[in-house]
Amino acid sequence: MSQEEFGKILGLSRTQISTMEVGRVGILSEVCVVIHQQFGVSLTWLLLGDGPTYAPGDHLTNNEQEVLGLVRRAPEVLQLIKKAIAGQEAICELTEMSQGSGTSVRSQYQSAASTTRRVSLGRERVATAA
Repeated sequence: MSQEEFGKILGLSRTQISTMEVGRVGILSEVCVVIHQQFGVSLTWLLLGDGPTYAPGDHLTNNEQEVLGLVRRAPEVLQLIKKAIAGQEAICELTEMSQGSGTSVRSQYQSAASTTRRVSLGRERVATAA
């Protein structure tokens, strides 16, 4: 990456990058934070020159951290996807049924939802009585 490209990411000119590289001026803490966020370089290393360049768990960019968060929540996300697919399959099934019977999808959906509510209420009554 060129100094010009790096400068664009940091909001600095190529000359400013060059003067920081050769040590004529110090690096601002705000610039360190942007470098950390964009490239995952350890703040300790940037500010003090001490420790590993990439601290454990600290070397991921914001986008990479977001993706990792999704992966860690994979079971939740998978369940949501399964529910969405099941809902879509139910709609498709109702559509196919309505095409054969002449009954609208909406009325079949409402009938199915009503049945589901009755079953749920029945279960609640049984649980309350027990």
